[in-house]
Amino acid sequence: MKRAILILIGLLLPLLIGFLLSNWSMGWQLFLRGRLNGIGLAVLALWFVTGMISMKFFTSKREALLLLNTAPILIALLVLFQILVLGRFLGNIVGMASQFFYLPLMGLTSGLLSVLPLPVISMTMISFVSLGLLILASWFGICFGKSRI
Repeated sequence: MKRAILILIGLLLPLLIGFLLSNWSMGWQLFLRGRLNGIGLAVLALWFVTGMISMKFFTSKREALLLLNTAPILIALLVLFQILVLGRFLGNIVGMASQFFYLPLMGLTSGLLSVLPLPVISMTMISFVSLGLLILASWFGICFGKSRI
């Protein structure tokens, strides 16, 4: 039961934040301008706290890390499949959800990638860098939570 709850948290938190951010961005473009990095940092802080809390339920760091990041890994693989195999995002809820999942981290990640001398920044690159940031934030949270218990 604890495993299922952690997987659901890992799936639902970024989807909910991405969906809300997508809806708000339609009418609040001026308000959100310049605040996307803060939203990304808030999501990473939330992921850090979720990693800390997960150590109260699990004794193994590896198990907590894998269960918390199962959904982000599957979503990143879904993005990779859609881009490389299909050549486009699906026009249904699956395609939209895979874009909403990493939307809160898009401003922060694209800012980090813009420092690198890359000819183009794609959604696939943003998704995988965002996945790496989520894994790092949860790992630091798990390590911090392990030391606090």
